[in-house]
Amino acid sequence: MTVKVELGFTADGQGAPFLTLDNPTLGQLDNPNVFLGGGEVFVDVTEFFESYSVNRGKSRELERYQAGQLSVSFQNANRTFDPTFEGSPYFGQIVPKRTVRITNDNVIQFEGIIEDWNLSFEPGGQSIATAQAFDAFAFLAGVRFSGDFPEQETTDRINAVLDEIGWSPDRRDLAFTGAELSAQTVDTGTEVLPYLQTVARSEPGELFISKNADIKLVGRNASFTSEGLVFADNGTGIPYRTISSIFGSELLFNRAIVTSDVGTAISNNETSQAIYGERDLEEETFLSSQAQLDLLASYLVARYAEPEFRFEAITIDLQGITAQQK
Repeated sequence: MTVKVELGFTADGQGAPFLTLDNPTLGQLDNPNVFLGGGEVFVDVTEFFESYSVNRGKSRELERYQAGQLSVSFQNANRTFDPTFEGSPYFGQIVPKRTVRITNDNVIQFEGIIEDWNLSFEPGGQSIATAQAFDAFAFLAGVRFSGDFPEQETTDRINAVLDEIGWSPDRRDLAFTGAELSAQTVDTGTEVLPYLQTVARSEPGELFISKNADIKLVGRNASFTSEGLVFADNGTGIPYRTISSIFGSELLFNRAIVTSDVGTAISNNETSQAIYGERDLEEETFLSSQAQLDLLASYLVARYAEPEFRFEAITIDLQGITAQQK
């Protein structure tokens, strides 16, 4: 596999000067000594790369997505990533709040914002620098907003909120869903991330940050994997090293209570309750009609009234499979 690691550097650091609008010299589009870039320009630092790990997603369907995390380590024997070393070619750039992007075989695996640089030293001059980064959910968790919104479909509401906070239209991948949300006046100081998560749960849909840093909405029952994707240990599919499954009650709910400003809907599966006892699932939504509340409550009970047999974990050796399988 070919791993590429890039860091977002600004115009006053390595690789400068960059194009600067309204500057008589740096603003010339045909200047061969000026590089085109924005607030940050990605610089390839793969030559120092040691290892990386990514943790993203969720383990159960009804959980909410948390911020994806990246840990990437670099060889630092020459103090290249020491923020105090003025002799580093990247001096002044090894700071928090810079972008990092990991690409594996030309496919983006993670793009996010560095929160910490951790340096470790060993006798003999060996040193490792590790950048800890999070995806854009960590940014959204700290943003607050307000606004007046008409009755609108889920995707339109998410777009309207993202417009309010200045989120780039190029960083959105929102599926059309269909649920209608009530008109709302959102108070000043409302947190963006919990609000958007409630919007998505009203569908219900999945809201998360994709590998290439887009905010992504997937509608109910949408497939997360390619059609025909098969793992097997007999040569008929993608080989795996280990696989484990679980059969339990983590997602067993036979009484659904769905609320919004327009009312409450309750749906029961009495057969399931008689066998397993009553297990309640409560969902707060922004749905605009009682009919939608009733449909969602019925949907949730139908989906979760029985214990779930599911695959819990799978381990794959990427070095041992073909490019197409990767």
